[in-house]
Amino acid sequence: MTVFGSPELDAAMQAPMKEIARGRVTAWTLALGLIALAIGAGIWILAADPFAEFGVLIFLIFLGGYAGYGVFWMYGRRVSRLVMPHLASAAGLEYQPRFPDTFVDRLAGQGLIPRAVYKRRSEDWFQGTFGTHTFEAADLRLETGGKNSKALFTGLIVWIEHPVAREQIIVTQPDTTQGGFFSRALLDVSELSEGAGFLSPGDDRRFQAFSATPQATQTTEFKNLVQTVLRLDTEISGCRLFSIMLHDGRLMVALEHDDNWFRIVPVFGTTQLQRQVQIAFEQMQDLLAIVQILLDAAEAGVSPSADDPAPPEA
Repeated sequence: MTVFGSPELDAAMQAPMKEIARGRVTAWTLALGLIALAIGAGIWILAADPFAEFGVLIFLIFLGGYAGYGVFWMYGRRVSRLVMPHLASAAGLEYQPRFPDTFVDRLAGQGLIPRAVYKRRSEDWFQGTFGTHTFEAADLRLETGGKNSKALFTGLIVWIEHPVAREQIIVTQPDTTQGGFFSRALLDVSELSEGAGFLSPGDDRRFQAFSATPQATQTTEFKNLVQTVLRLDTEISGCRLFSIMLHDGRLMVALEHDDNWFRIVPVFGTTQLQRQVQIAFEQMQDLLAIVQILLDAAEAGVSPSADDPAPPEA
């Protein structure tokens, strides 16, 4: 009988689960010790000075509780960093806990994700190979920042190498390129021209292509590529296509999601942790399915070789 639902997950989680068990004991010991120390300090103060404010004891208990919470917060971050590399390895991926902010800025400047970014959280950076192809992915949250911070983008960015993708082409919904009276557009395509249009097969959302030369979006190969990428809307649950970009030898997509993918948070029960691990592993399998669709799209977007036999006429 497997603990995490599959033998490979059981094997991957064997080492981190031992560390997590030791860390849980340490966290409990430190947290309870801090609370006890705070209560003891308050009682000592009251014993030394009976006229001391009773609020001092309440404050110290609160301070001890807050410190205990901080211990468990640090423990939770350690749990995630212990689990994720082993989990990713079981899925055939390499893992880093953070995606470089400089690359986030560059992708925003190129038009894949919103560029009006004042607050960002980049985490869960994956790298891997699919056959002979390399790919990378990261989980991002971009916000306006400030007192009433507004989310601009929450989701995944995934890209593969695509040697034909030299000219910059962006495909997105038209409303992401239109700003309001007091706000700017999420994606800046002001230097690009409008090209071919597309409909998502999942919900009939309209997508528009933008490029320096509109005829580049009118080719059969490019249309086949986009239509294949649009399969993401129907074949990957919990995700919605935000944008596609071909540039600098890469095919890249940004996918919105409502949940925090690959999330491992501090829990006290092993059953809860097992469920989190299973969900995160399933999401890694979804990530590989996304990469497969991108590879299919890249193949669909390449002109057939002159040596290839011509398709039979209808």
